[in-house]
Amino acid sequence: MAEEQKQEQKSVKTEDSAGQSQQQEQQQKQGEQRSEDEKKFTQGDIDRIVKERLEREKKKADEMARKAQEDTEAKALAEQQKFKELADKHGEKARGLEAALAARTEELEKANARASRYQQALEAHLKTQTAGLPEYITSLLSKLDPVEQLEYIAANQEKLTSKAGVPPTPKPTGGQLTPEERRKKAYRTRL
Repeated sequence: MAEEQKQEQKSVKTEDSAGQSQQQEQQQKQGEQRSEDEKKFTQGDIDRIVKERLEREKKKADEMARKAQEDTEAKALAEQQKFKELADKHGEKARGLEAALAARTEELEKANARASRYQQALEAHLKTQTAGLPEYITSLLSKLDPVEQLEYIAANQEKLTSKAGVPPTPKPTGGQLTPEERRKKAYRTRL
């Protein structure tokens, strides 16, 4: 049996080598047919094909560049729109601040006018209060501001209003005259 197996293996090997050689022959025939079937290109054909490819690539690159430029312009417009919105917001804020400033300025002008009237009234009142005071006191008071002058005068009112000088004539202590006696006395002094 071993011999039979050896013979079978040899026959398979010879069949395999025969099959391989047939395959190689077929491949060579196909290669020759292909080379005959394949077109042969001239230099003009190659140039035309390369030119067409270059034009396609150039169109593609131009289209991509155009798209990129449009995208850039769109982004720039979007940013400009944002800047415009930001500028509008700042403009509104500035208008609001200007209106508030105008209102505050008007209030300040009214307050200044009122303060001026109060100042004038205060100075007029101070003038009436210092009218009967001696010169040495008014010269000292003039060194103070009007409010301090009025405070001093109010605190020292009794001392400043008592008039030092000749005391008033006392009433007679001797009998009091009746109205009739006064008339008679007055009549006598006239004669």
